[in-house]
Amino acid sequence: MTPVRTFDNGTATINIEICEQLGLDLNNIKSAFAPYCTNIIEITTAENFSDLG
Repeated sequence: MTPVRTFDNGTATINIEICEQLGLDLNNIKSAFAPYCTNIIEITTAENFSDLG
């Protein structure tokens, strides 16, 4: 089970690329967050931040 911190009915944003890199199952993560938020958004990494500097 994935530890989850609760928050007040917000939106959880899950980066699916990072989830995959960590070996986490996206459906399990979404299920873990579902009771604690009103919306779950799946995103991918938009850019490599190490290239900004």
